[in-house]
Amino acid sequence: MRQYNPNGQPIDNKKLSQPGPYAALVTDDDLEAEAKKRRKGLVFPLEVFPDRLKALIARLVEDLHGERAFIGLTLLQAAASSIGSSLRASTGNWEVCLSMWGASVGISSSGKSMIQGILLKPLNKFQDDYNREYVDKCKSDPDTMHPQKVLLYSDITFESLIRDVFGNNFKGVTRYEDELLKWIDDMDRYKTGKSEASFWTAAWSPSSSFSMRRSNGKLTFIEKNHLVASVMGSTQPDVLYRFYEQNRLATGYIFRMLWAFAETDRVISPNLMFALPQEILDPYYGMISRLFRELKMEDKDSEPQVVKLNRPGIQLFQEWQDRHTITINKMDGLTDKNVKAGIFGKIKEYVLRISLILAAMDWAFWEPDLTRLEKFGIDEQYVAKALKVCDYFLATGYEAYQVAKNKVLVPPQVLEFASLLKAFQHNQTALADHLGVSKQAVNRKLRDYIDKFPSAFGAKNG
Repeated sequence: MRQYNPNGQPIDNKKLSQPGPYAALVTDDDLEAEAKKRRKGLVFPLEVFPDRLKALIARLVEDLHGERAFIGLTLLQAAASSIGSSLRASTGNWEVCLSMWGASVGISSSGKSMIQGILLKPLNKFQDDYNREYVDKCKSDPDTMHPQKVLLYSDITFESLIRDVFGNNFKGVTRYEDELLKWIDDMDRYKTGKSEASFWTAAWSPSSSFSMRRSNGKLTFIEKNHLVASVMGSTQPDVLYRFYEQNRLATGYIFRMLWAFAETDRVISPNLMFALPQEILDPYYGMISRLFRELKMEDKDSEPQVVKLNRPGIQLFQEWQDRHTITINKMDGLTDKNVKAGIFGKIKEYVLRISLILAAMDWAFWEPDLTRLEKFGIDEQYVAKALKVCDYFLATGYEAYQVAKNKVLVPPQVLEFASLLKAFQHNQTALADHLGVSKQAVNRKLRDYIDKFPSAFGAKNG
């Protein structure tokens, strides 16, 4: 049967049977298969960690079927949280704190919580000790306001975080959520979203101190050297797009997040009879304890140690940066190129951070005095290891964006255009006649919309 467009013009069915490359319809299964194909070969380099941790890592992988990426990210985050604001990494003229935002991404029962539960156990114990200490003080002297020590926290109002936590904790804190989307959702909980997002942005890479005028007119002030706030937790692939909503992609806010993807989407079945031997756990617990207890930031006058990359390390970093810069500049699609550049900008900072975190983990096994780490410097072996890790996170950062942009919310004008295109069975000439514009204008708009909102068209990028 002959078909006609809304102007009464016949539509050429022969043309409709040969849609252009920007209108290739695909299913959700196709998009998922494409994502799996991109993730193939994305393997976290667990060899970067100290030799004394290799036995623990091997047992987590072999006996408990733990995902390598979940293990690697959690190890880095646990060490970063233990160090807090006590160390800063520097090239000499570029200095950064060691805060880390990271999420393990996998389906339900893929072992995210299991790995975090094992590797965060010493940090949870420190927090439990703090909580008991606080309760005991309140019981013994109920008429006095006692400051509470905080290392890990989950549920707290934004004002309390600024006033009570950072007002009394100078080593920084870590927000932990088993389902990390709660961290994002909580920013709108008390209509403080903009202030809270501004705080987290500042705490990720503080170049100056943070101040906020509260509802009572008082000014809350956090000194730059104490402004370290990390984020850790997990999420599922099908809600990944939620992290990119509310302009967090356009502002680059979400580029600060490190994503650890399961190598395959699978439910794991760990050995229920297996228990990690204490002799395998002890080196890890001892390392975390030393980093936490000996690297102190106890009062408002405490200052961090600044540890510098050595010259060969800086040269190695420079070569890596130059290589990736050339690759990104060769990309054709402007939107994807801009996203890749934004991710790269944040990952470069993580090179510095992870270099020092890996060095500090190593030093905790053999250096008797952690209060004098400034004298060492970060040599090129740690930079080389950090570059391996950051190559992984650069790839997963872009993969997270690719997954999210297929589901991110679509503006009404894009939905309207997609609906018209479908009504005309993807015949761009007929649609151009209907809109009273050139076919080239329709094609340009289609390219732009598909690049930014492929989910509206169920299409692959051409």
